[in-house]
Formats: sequence, structure tokens, C-alpha cells
Amino acid sequence: MKLKICGLKNETDIQAVNQAKIDMVGFVIDYPPSKRSIQKQEIKKLADKLDPSIMKVGVFVDAPLDTMLDLVQEGSIDAIQLHGQEQEDMIEQLKKQTTVPIIQAFQVDPKLSFDTVNASKADLVLLDAGKGEGKTFDWDQLQEVKRKFALAGGIDAHNIRQAMRYEPYMIDVSSGAEENGQKTAARIQELIQKMKGQPQ
Repeated sequence: MKLKICGLKNETDIQAVNQAKIDMVGFVIDYPPSKRSIQKQEIKKLADKLDPSIMKVGVFVDAPLDTMLDLVQEGSIDAIQLHGQEQEDMIEQLKKQTTVPIIQAFQVDPKLSFDTVNASKADLVLLDAGKGEGKTFDWDQLQEVKRKFALAGGIDAHNIRQAMRYEPYMIDVSSGAEENGQKTAARIQELIQKMKGQPQ
């Protein structure tokens, strides 16, 4: 089970994840409504300081195709996460032009059809309560997911073992790795230690 820390925005965040040696990080790119958003041109500088063993995921909300492909091409990101209203044709276009993994995020709410989730052409689907809101959803709904999935939304050291019971491929944490809005090695290490323990 992999751990992704999302919303890195400065060198202090990079140091924290490097110290913890996690599996993946997420950069929220050019999405001003998010307090964790960074500009496209900042990515390479941060990515170059990241431990090369850590996968770099670019998190995009309805971004232009060229923006995503440019960042892949320059080596700033190793995977693309779509967190907006992107349709299947966008995933098809990306798959024609790049070989990096595509993650499609779905907000779990009453309007969501799990048939759509299961039919996604993305390599991995991510189930989330909302864009960076730090809330969970009813995880029992995950039994409707018939494919490999990632889980996000309100996960922290207090509930990560409970999340593990649903056997996601990857757990995605943002605010749960922060203290006063800043990623810290101590918070990340706490998550890792909980993951190494047995699920409750």
C-alpha cells in the first residue's frame, strides 16, 4: 500500500518528504482556489530537489493538454492526476501522447455513479470527499469500486488504519501531514508508522 503526500509547495515540504522517504508526492498546479497551488514554472525547481525514488504526480484541474505534456516532457512530473471535469476523451488524448500513469479523481457525493468510476480509462481512480477540504466520506461506499483505487479526503494518523481496511492501492494525504499549514517530517513519519502497524 503506497502513501502519497499531496500539496507540496516549498523546499521545507520537499525536505519533509525526502526525510520520510515516502512513495509519491503531489503538486497542485495552477489552481488558484487551492491554498496549496503552485505555478507551473515553480515545479521543476522543487522536483529537482526531490529524492529521485519518490514519484512526482502533477495534480491538474481542467488544465490545457499542453501544460500537462510539457511538464511530463521536462521530467518535472512522472504521473498526471486529473481533478476537474475532464472527460474520457482527455484521458485518451493523454494516453496517445504520453506513457506516464493517469489518475482520475472522483468526488464521492450523491450524484456520483460508480459505474462511471469503474469504466474510467485512467490507470488508477482516486476517490475523494472534495478538493482539499480535509473531510472524509462514507468509506463503506468503496465496496462499489470494482478496480484498483486510491483513497483521499480527511485521512490522518487517527484514521489511516481504518482507511487501510478498505485495501486501497494508495492512500493520499494532504492536511493530515501538516502542522499549522506546513508539511512536517514528524507528521509524515507518524502516518508511516501507523501504516506499518496492523489495520484495526
